[in-house]
Amino acid sequence: MLRSQSEEIQDDDKVLYEQDGQIVTITLNDPAMRNPISERETVDAIVAAIERLNQDGTARVAIPTGAGSAFSSGGDLRAMQKNFESRAKQPALTTQYCKFGIQRIPLAFEKLDVPIITCPDAYARLGSHKCNDAASGRAGEESE
Repeated sequence: MLRSQSEEIQDDDKVLYEQDGQIVTITLNDPAMRNPISERETVDAIVAAIERLNQDGTARVAIPTGAGSAFSSGGDLRAMQKNFESRAKQPALTTQYCKFGIQRIPLAFEKLDVPIITCPDAYARLGSHKCNDAASGRAGEESE
């Protein structure tokens, strides 16, 4: 669930959307698990935040960040393990999960018109390293 600065922010929201003037901060908010991005709810919330950012004519820059000690640990292996048996029996489920799940994040970033400022020192995996490369390039830095 996404909340703006003027709305009450709940500690259980997986993604926080906060705006201060022309700056938007999108925070992954599951610090106890190091902000994994493998649950459908989290992916949906990230994509919704990116789409909201792109539609907001007042936002001039966005900063993705993570609550706690890490931006994101990547996937939650425990959650992924729960689905392993069904995906092993039907490998197409993994393809569908990626296509209609986590891969929606880099596709949303690709459509984004608002520059993203990333912290190069942060440990980050957002669906793909291409997300951070693309975001850095949009902020005026050259990707390597």
